[in-house]
Amino acid sequence: MDEKEKNYSAFFGGEQMRLSDGKTRKVLALPVRKFPELSEALDDEPALVALFLDAAPEEVDSMPVEDFEAVLQKGKEINYPPFSRWTQRQRETARFLASMSAADPTPAGTSGGNGANM
Repeated sequence: MDEKEKNYSAFFGGEQMRLSDGKTRKVLALPVRKFPELSEALDDEPALVALFLDAAPEEVDSMPVEDFEAVLQKGKEINYPPFSRWTQRQRETARFLASMSAADPTPAGTSGGNGANM
């Protein structure tokens, strides 16, 4: 998928895909707020397909295998690049928070003083 196609998918919220029954479904470009849910589903392909289609588990279970695999592949193409960047930001935030707690400037036995007014 080239850069133009990536932008198109994100702008329109996903990409239409024709399934083996002739119907089309939109494989979603997930919003960032759904990335924690995507993170939890990474090792659960049916959950990924359900997330990519915003479909009920029963619908995913009744899909032909070739449709399931095509949706899974397209969903990964659309969502994994921004998801990867999100996970990098999450790691950076975790490192920052860990450094903040490790570098607590309040000496032991004090109440923290008056902050900027000291």
